[in-house]
This record gives sequence, structure tokens and C-alpha cells, in this order.
Amino acid sequence: MMIFLGFILGFVFALILGRIGSHHLARKGIYASAFYDKEKDLWNVNGRFLCIAGKIGNRLKHENGEGVKYKC
Repeated sequence: MMIFLGFILGFVFALILGRIGSHHLARKGIYASAFYDKEKDLWNVNGRFLCIAGKIGNRLKHENGEGVKYKC
């Protein structure tokens, strides 16, 4: 019984640490994530990389790619 309880508590602790870590990395711009909320009908976006990709996508969609430069 104690092993099962320890396993459950360890799993919950790992989830909490992962959530805190991903939030911290998203603030630094190292990690990006997006989640779709069906109730609000919108995307929750964390991190800079997805924001930049969204800006490039909007510019390609609405301005035919003018002003978008690629660096290889």
C-alpha cells in the first residue's frame, strides 16, 4: 500500500515540477507550447517561438510574404 501511495505522490510531484519548469522555460523563450481550449474556442500559447511563427504566418497569408526574409 505504501509503495502505491509513494508512486502516486511521486507522479504528481513530477507533473508539478514539469509544469513549473515548462512555464519558466517559456518565459525565457527556450520552450514553446500551445493548447486548444474547446470551451473558450481559442489557443493558449506560451513561449516566443510560436509567437514568431504566428507573425510570419500572418504576414505570408495576408501580405504574400513581403518583408519576410529567410536566413539559412
